Amino acid sequence: MAIYQFIQENSRSDDYICYLEGNKSKMVILQDNELINNDSYNLEDLKISTALELMGFKINKKIEKNYDEDKKEFYLEFLDKYTKSKELREKLISLNKKDTNKDKTIKEIKKILPNLDKTTLDKILSYSEKDDKQQKKIFGYILESLAGYKILEVVKDKIADINFSEKINHLRKEDRTSEKEIDEFDIALLTKNGKFMIFECKSGGMEGDVAKSTNYSTYAVSGVYGKPILITPLLQKEIESIRKKSTLSKDYNNNYKYLNDELYKTIRQAINSAIRAGLEVWGLDEIEDNLKKYIEL
Repeated sequence: MAIYQFIQENSRSDDYICYLEGNKSKMVILQDNELINNDSYNLEDLKISTALELMGFKINKKIEKNYDEDKKEFYLEFLDKYTKSKELREKLISLNKKDTNKDKTIKEIKKILPNLDKTTLDKILSYSEKDDKQQKKIFGYILESLAGYKILEVVKDKIADINFSEKINHLRKEDRTSEKEIDEFDIALLTKNGKFMIFECKSGGMEGDVAKSTNYSTYAVSGVYGKPILITPLLQKEIESIRKKSTLSKDYNNNYKYLNDELYKTIRQAINSAIRAGLEVWGLDEIEDNLKKYIEL
């Protein structure tokens, strides 16, 4: 409005006012107080790497993941079983715990998923007893894949770009405080109208600093139209329950211990850290509905 007032008082015939309405993907152009353009725009040729560079960042490291059609059916079927089985969710979450008997738990998980492709299931549930760090990543990898394939199924060709597992840094060396990456994205999505979405998939805990850096990076690249999101291993009703007892769903027979015992401690902490840092928190069963609302599929 300030710019418009200035133009009104100091206008020339060749002055234009151009305004981009990010939520509705509209480009409004005024000349001499007359509307000469109100068309929709899209940025379907824009890539995430370009969007990052325009705002002073670069992709330092990108881990190629095979999100292909061959595995799509496997993970979507896995997700369907996951959202319907409380027992399966508990078993997978328990894989993050040090004192969990991994061999026994993995066998129990396989019994719950007898119809899934055995070769793929064996591969994603394999671990080395000597590699404690790798053990903890089992469910993290599964959660990221469940979310990734669901996002891909929903958005399909209606977005400009999507990347998985990439690390970013400042584009100019003089802007860096160290050579270490400033942020890492599990899933980054760019819509055709320039909205930048970052998904952090956390099967367990998340430090407050990680949540803050995700929010900062999203805002730096996409401004107020960006959206940083935490995807948890819980469902939407369980997220409500874990934050406030009074919202506990009757589906769980008011069993408060179910979402408040030691098994969910780090997930509770991650949700609280995310909310304090300004991230939205989504359950795995909310992905489709929330994406449709946000990018108007």
